Amino acid sequence: MGKRKSSKRAPAGRVKKVLDTQFDCVSCFHEKSINCKLDYDQKVGHLQCRMCGVAYTCTINYLSHAVDVYHDWIDACEAVNASAKAAKSAALDRDRDSSRRDRDRRDRDDDDDVGSSSRRRKPYDVDDRYDDEDDD
Repeated sequence: MGKRKSSKRAPAGRVKKVLDTQFDCVSCFHEKSINCKLDYDQKVGHLQCRMCGVAYTCTINYLSHAVDVYHDWIDACEAVNASAKAAKSAALDRDRDSSRRDRDRRDRDDDDDVGSSSRRRKPYDVDDRYDDEDDD
């Protein structure tokens, strides 16, 4: 006698994860205000904020998703901020160097006004260091 065949349960179907097409705006900080649209025919990805109106466009390929367009925009924003920061620090360095040159020039001009016979005094004079010990 044989065993009855039991019906097998159907395997649970995998839930396909859907990637977001709406993201948080890094310009105005609104949540879910960025819409990404992909045009695979023209190979262009569009990104636009509903609140502040910022827009970004980049090229895509057949593997690209909305997340890729969003992260390309984030990378572009970081590159702009890095170049602006570098330009600002370069300007500060120029200002610091020019103020240092001006200060040195003023010091030299002040020294020239005093006379050529006077010299700058060192922080210590060799003879003054041992005066107290030589008084014995």
